[in-house]
Amino acid sequence: MAKWFVGQDHQHLFCLPENQVRLQTSMKKELERLRENHLKIQAVVFAANQEQISDQYHYGLRGYNQVTCEIKYL
Repeated sequence: MAKWFVGQDHQHLFCLPENQVRLQTSMKKELERLRENHLKIQAVVFAANQEQISDQYHYGLRGYNQVTCEIKYL
């Protein structure tokens, strides 16, 4: 299996227990970093969607106000 990832020259790196532990530790740290960034990205997307909804709401209110003003003058 190690041959498939890194080739025959580096196969011995995965055979040493300390290298496997080091690899697992770095993978756990990277996974945690990705989880934290994912939460931040979700927050930004949520805020952007809320802003878009708010803009659409205000645009709708302006249109409603214009229509009601036009009806008053008919």
